Amino acid sequence: MLLMAILLISSVWAAGEREGDVIVIAPEQLAEGYQFYIENRGAEACKVAVDVELTNMNSDMSFPYTTIVPAHSRNRAFRLWQADSSRTSGYKFDYKWRQARSESRSCVEEVFCIITEMRGDTLYFSLENEQLFPITVKFIPNGFRNLDLDAPMPLVKTYAGHRRTDMFVAWLVDEWGDWEHGFHYQWQYGIADAQHDDSYAYALPYARGKKFIMIQGPDGEFSHQGKNAYDWEMPVGTPVHAAREGVVMDVIDNYSAGGEAEYLKKEANSIEILHPDGTIGRYSHLAKDGALVKKGERVRRGQRIGLSGNTGYSTGPHLHFDVIRLTKDLEFDSLPVCFQVSSERRAHLQTGEQYQAFE
Repeated sequence: MLLMAILLISSVWAAGEREGDVIVIAPEQLAEGYQFYIENRGAEACKVAVDVELTNMNSDMSFPYTTIVPAHSRNRAFRLWQADSSRTSGYKFDYKWRQARSESRSCVEEVFCIITEMRGDTLYFSLENEQLFPITVKFIPNGFRNLDLDAPMPLVKTYAGHRRTDMFVAWLVDEWGDWEHGFHYQWQYGIADAQHDDSYAYALPYARGKKFIMIQGPDGEFSHQGKNAYDWEMPVGTPVHAAREGVVMDVIDNYSAGGEAEYLKKEANSIEILHPDGTIGRYSHLAKDGALVKKGERVRRGQRIGLSGNTGYSTGPHLHFDVIRLTKDLEFDSLPVCFQVSSERRAHLQTGEQYQAFE
């Protein structure tokens, strides 16, 4: 029998194993030929492609041979054996590899995380909303390279509370090329472009039998220009009642000052309630420590929720109420609404008129 000659050329194996190698192509001699293994010493799954040039040898696999090798594992790959024992045989191979499974997170602490997960040649983007309430995020790619996306960008999408939701998918254009996926984002609480139930008539936001004058209505001259909002003159400490059922989305009641200084526009105590149709009812200028409900609490129509006040940008004690909707620009629009002013009558309120709550 002639001696079988094997020529082995390998950047990984020819000189043994280099310290720090992640992927090792390791042949094991058999009675006839060699069995090859691919060993992944890294902490992430890797995609590996091995191309082999054969001289007088056969293989049980076609080349290039491509496989996914899990982290810290050794996979049986392919086998080579001599075709004609009377001739010199040999092979040489080359290989390339990259990570095939990984996960990264970009988080707004205690609000949400954008998760990027690579599986094979695909990147899956999802958002984990850690809040009870829906949020809307505007996702803006910044330097995406070697990636095709399945969604138009920038992507504006609403994500339900306490849930992980798919955002979009990206595929590698060149499966072995480098890629980048930098991004930034903007976000806001609420449901983008929620459809208001225009058939709904709101309750007057104070106790049954009470009468108050509406001192400023929609498009009012003092602070309601271009807004659908309602102000009732009301003594400090007057009970405020929910105009519509929903879930308390936000509560601020730590401010005490009121007046016409510019900085006070951001210092009004308020309660925000998320309605069933995705709009938000906002009750503002409440008294310090005047909230009677907590964030996350479900309230019914007519329930007492707080005490009126004179905090924030205000010329005197009053209650401000409006219904707002988040837009895809992550800004809020105020919506025109009607109120139930008697058992049989609903109305759009007028400035200067006095209205008595009947429920």
